[in-house]
Amino acid sequence: MKVVLTGVTGFMGRYMASYLSLNIKEIEIYGFYNTKIPEFNKNCSIIKCNLLDKDHLIHHILNISPDIIIHMAGINHGDLKELLQINVIGTQNLLNAACNLKKKPRILVIGSSAEYGYIGDGLISEDASVYPVSEYGISKLASTYLALKYYRLENLPVTIVRPFNLIGPGQSDYFVCGKIVKQVCSNKHLKNQLISLKGINSRRDFIDVRDVVRALWLIASHDEFEKKCAGKIFNIGSGFSYSIEEIILIIQKIIHQELFLSIESDKKPEAVPTQCCNYDFLKKTTGWFPQITIEQSVKDMIREENRLLSEN
Repeated sequence: MKVVLTGVTGFMGRYMASYLSLNIKEIEIYGFYNTKIPEFNKNCSIIKCNLLDKDHLIHHILNISPDIIIHMAGINHGDLKELLQINVIGTQNLLNAACNLKKKPRILVIGSSAEYGYIGDGLISEDASVYPVSEYGISKLASTYLALKYYRLENLPVTIVRPFNLIGPGQSDYFVCGKIVKQVCSNKHLKNQLISLKGINSRRDFIDVRDVVRALWLIASHDEFEKKCAGKIFNIGSGFSYSIEEIILIIQKIIHQELFLSIESDKKPEAVPTQCCNYDFLKKTTGWFPQITIEQSVKDMIREENRLLSEN
């Protein structure tokens, strides 16, 4: 079995490559990257490939002829033009390249809970209305509609997967939990740690990246993928929401130290005050459910960050 992973050097991509190489036998993994220089084991063949270079992309897809493509490449910040170019046009080029294959591969296009925006305080299921409030959310929703078009008009077996807020060891400080953990570990020698944040009251559904990649593979390798997965949208989340204040309390309990907060005042109301995932459809289809608690995720993040600091 041949599997192509786009965005293999990203947070999710690294974990996806590791999960497949450790758990799946008789598999050939091809990781596409464009910007970051990857460091991987011998079980993953790394290929530099810009998804905006159509000819180069078609060449690699035809040469590999993958059975499965898990499309994780993209950006989550920038202006709207850049987001649309990379997240939408890049996806379109990949889907066009897949259409050139005689045997159409199974394709997972990774969307985002940002596509929903704020639609109330209840659990969010896949049939909920979509009201993205960020340029990123708009670009991901556009790529979702594009992928569904290829499913309906090109008979391409495409599935959309919408993870909620990722968390896990090695997360960058661009994300709030990664930022907090890095601050805590870098300043652990200080008696009174001051954590600088923009807000602590909005609530998010945090899901460990290790649970996410396991869910992705359960979908991609489903025995009845074409019947039960293709053309569908799957949410991946924990089913619980946490405020940043609650995350801080979890960290304090783990490190046995009180943290002091510096909150930047912002009079603008929170565009998305809360989000929480309903993953019933994924559970019903694949049997998946989250196995890693928020406490375990945070503990592992702290352990990994301390390990990295000790090596530098």
